[in-house]
Amino acid sequence: MQRFLRGLWRLAVLCVAAALPAAAVLLPAKAWVAPHDEPSAVSEKSAPTFGSLTAAEQTPPLSSPTIPPKTAGGGTVTEEQVGGGVKLADNLYYKNRDGLAVDFSSFLKKKPHTVLEKNGKPQVLILHTHTTEAYMTYYAGYYNQADMGRSTDTDKTVVAAGESLASALRARGIAVVHDTTVHDDPEYVGAYYRSADTAEAVRKQYPSIQLVIDLHRDAIQRSDTVAVKPTVTVGGESYAQMMFVIGGENTKDNPNKHRDENVTMALALQAELQAAVPGIMRPLSFCACEYNQSLCPGFLVEVGAQANTVAEAERSAAVLGEAVAKVLGAS
Repeated sequence: MQRFLRGLWRLAVLCVAAALPAAAVLLPAKAWVAPHDEPSAVSEKSAPTFGSLTAAEQTPPLSSPTIPPKTAGGGTVTEEQVGGGVKLADNLYYKNRDGLAVDFSSFLKKKPHTVLEKNGKPQVLILHTHTTEAYMTYYAGYYNQADMGRSTDTDKTVVAAGESLASALRARGIAVVHDTTVHDDPEYVGAYYRSADTAEAVRKQYPSIQLVIDLHRDAIQRSDTVAVKPTVTVGGESYAQMMFVIGGENTKDNPNKHRDENVTMALALQAELQAAVPGIMRPLSFCACEYNQSLCPGFLVEVGAQANTVAEAERSAAVLGEAVAKVLGAS
């Protein structure tokens, strides 16, 4: 009954606003038809350090991407470094979207309790509530109507970024389950309820999982015909800016015992990422939602937005994987 009520609450909110080898488990997606585009969450230079990342894991730009001619029905792409928010420390900002009574500075004194072992058993589940969210394949200062929205081609969607994240974690000895189940078709509303079912099923199959990452991409428009490409360029490489989204709800009716751990992890990771690639992170977004984060320690991360390229998203996701391994990986 409690699960049923929690599911109804999630739906109401949406209506208003791994013993395995270190290789990832890539679960197949289902057949689907792409729905209309919709923002997935509230949105708004020194050379980077890659540690032991190989050249392949750094996911270089697509070689000579095909740039189509500009056609009617599209618009302009503006490249911006998105910032703002309340300053916690150097290069560390947050936005308390719903004014919840939380002392964010207190989390800077804490260290995450989550530990990712390097024992061959799955430690991380990567999934996508909005699996069909797509990126562009080129940057030319404009987009065509066919470029925006969602796609059936996982080489162009958040699934590609998720696999880049998984590869970076695997390279550091952390086993990953990358689940590519489509949750936003045939209906968009209710996707979080369906992804919760997926998360619970995978965690039941692999009880060793310690962290759940729900990887999205944002959707930012300045107007109907101006799409924002949140980007930072460091060392001659462009990266899609990322943003952690943490569900702040923790009430008697909707308890979330993992909330404080999730905030602690997100801020520790944000600090590590900002040190590695200055400007790669947008302010942490904290809001009165749950985003399935009461199920297990974890976070939602927006990797770029609809106008970023696949290569930029993959490059940022690889850096995120290195940070997760460094901050949460067992020593």
